[in-house]
This record gives sequence, C-alpha cells and structure tokens, in this order.
Amino acid sequence: MKKYTHPTHSHVTIFEVPKKQLDHIDFAICKQPKETLKSYYKRQEKKPDLLSNGGIFHMADGATYFNFIDEGEVISGWHWYDMGIGIVDGELKYGNVSAEKWTDFVSAYPPLVAEGKALPITFAAEIAGKNKRKVLAYNDKNVFLIEIWTPGMRFSEMQDMLLEMGVTHAINLDGGESVLTLEDGVEVNSPKGTYRRPVDNVVAMFLKDLKRIQVGAWKNKLYAIAMQARIRLLPDPIKAGYKSARLVYVDGWWKVQVGAFYDDDGVQRVVDDLATHGITEIFITTKD
Repeated sequence: MKKYTHPTHSHVTIFEVPKKQLDHIDFAICKQPKETLKSYYKRQEKKPDLLSNGGIFHMADGATYFNFIDEGEVISGWHWYDMGIGIVDGELKYGNVSAEKWTDFVSAYPPLVAEGKALPITFAAEIAGKNKRKVLAYNDKNVFLIEIWTPGMRFSEMQDMLLEMGVTHAINLDGGESVLTLEDGVEVNSPKGTYRRPVDNVVAMFLKDLKRIQVGAWKNKLYAIAMQARIRLLPDPIKAGYKSARLVYVDGWWKVQVGAFYDDDGVQRVVDDLATHGITEIFITTKD
C-alpha cells in the first residue's frame, strides 16, 4: 500500500492499495445509531488495516440513506440512487444495486467515473460546491481511498483528477466532517482540529501479509553475509530478486531474506528455484 499527497493538489491524500495486496473489503454498519471510527475499530476482533467513513447518512438520527447492503442483508433499500460500488463474489465492482447478488453495497452520491469516463452529475446539487470529500475508486490494478480536505473540490474537479490518476470507476462517499481514515487504528493526515463525527457506516480494508523467503539464521553475522553473497550471485530467470537479498537482525539472529510476495505461488516459485541450487534451509516469514 502507498499513501501519498497528490502531486498538484496538496490538500488531497491518496491511499493506493494494489489488488494483489488486498485480502478483502467490508462495507459495514456501525453500532447504531452511529459511532466514531475509533470506537468501531476498537470493537473489531479482526482489525482492519484501513478504516474509512462510508456512505451518506442522516446526521440527526444516524439513519442509513439510499442503498446499503452489509453481508447480504439489505440495511437500506431505496428506489433511486441505485448506482454504487459493492462486493460480488469477493470482487469490488461498480454497478446497479438491482443487477447483482451483492455481499456488500454502498450507493454513490453521486457516481463520478465509470468505464474510465466522467459521468454526468444529475443530482446532489446541494453538495456540489467546494467541499471536503471522501472517494472510493478502483482500476484494474489498484483500489483507492481518496481524502479531499479544505478548501475542498467540486465534482468536476474531482473527475478531472481521478481520470488523470487512471481511475476507471469512482463514487463519492460521505464528506464534510465525516471525512476520516484510520491506518492500523491511528488517524492519518487529519488536519489539526478535525472533528471526529460519529458515522453510520464504514469502509474497512484488510490487507494480506507480505511474505518473505528466509534463508538460514546465524548468531555470527559473517555466515549470514556469506549466504547473502551466494544468493546474490545466483542466476535469476524467475525474477525472484536474488541480487537484492538482504540481511536482517531479529531477536539476536542474523537472517537472509529474499523476495516479497502477497501470493503463495510467488513464494513457492522461489522456494523451488532455491532448492535447485542446493539451498533448502528455508522458512517463510511475514516479519521484517
């Protein structure tokens, strides 16, 4: 995952998550009628890596607006504002709430980009001015959470920015004082004085562990250096990154680590290749 400030819009923070790193996304209802992100995070047995405010709701009483589905249960079902983003068979997808069997779904208010094109904005005129925003977007390779802080953006400005970023689908979520993101339970890039508005629903992202191939462990650093040098000289037709083999010191042991993968296939490919070179004392670790 990458977190960065937009190169030409200093008030925009982007969380860019490669799909290969994403374990799953959950659109979830908060403790009713509403609660803060930190309260939601603390209640979860499995903690999300990224936690964001979600779709629009009625601020007075926390009632869910438009269309929202959580784990197959229709929390709110309206006959309009039916386009949004949801989960179908574990995949993030833009579409109509009536067109799929959604696991989760949140309405766009409004939809911004579909199939790589800016959409006509035909509603949401009451929030069309420069406002703080939260956007959920994706393309073939990445999923994006985008925060737009003061002085805000108009929808047309957002669409221009999203298309420049290479986004193919994007929706506007709740904005204003709802805008907030937690990374590992900690507020990220929130301007000083940010109000932590309790919200009705959230977007939670869970990431896969980064797996590294560990070759041996030694108390004597010299032995580890020798193994590192041996691995760096190996031919690398599978692009395992042997030339970048690194030394780490963990719990009193010097270790040599190779590669960084989110999928088991990549790990196994390197393990099998190392075995052909007589290197078989191998462990898989998720610790640096």
